[in-house]
Amino acid sequence: MSFDDFIHVGQIGTILNTTVTKIVNDAETPVDLSTTSSCEIELQKPDGTLLSPFTATFVTDGTNGQITYTDMTGVFDVTGRWMIRGVINYASGAKFMGSWTGFSVDE
Repeated sequence: MSFDDFIHVGQIGTILNTTVTKIVNDAETPVDLSTTSSCEIELQKPDGTLLSPFTATFVTDGTNGQITYTDMTGVFDVTGRWMIRGVINYASGAKFMGSWTGFSVDE
């Protein structure tokens, strides 16, 4: 996961990037997202509260598993260790949920 810079409480315009991966032959491998119907980013606050998913877009063509979301509402309202993961939706109704990755939000 990567960010455009350090994240602070009340910050607006934060760019969140994450890579959706799966384990193949004991190695973490990006999921090819080019055939998905939609993708989302989920955020979890330090107290465990799960925010409603945010619609994400591919960083490139989706084959590298990378998705992005730009926060334009200022969701980061408390300091602490937040969690992020990608959620992939397929036309069949199947859903693939990536692993949670932690990051810090400061004052």
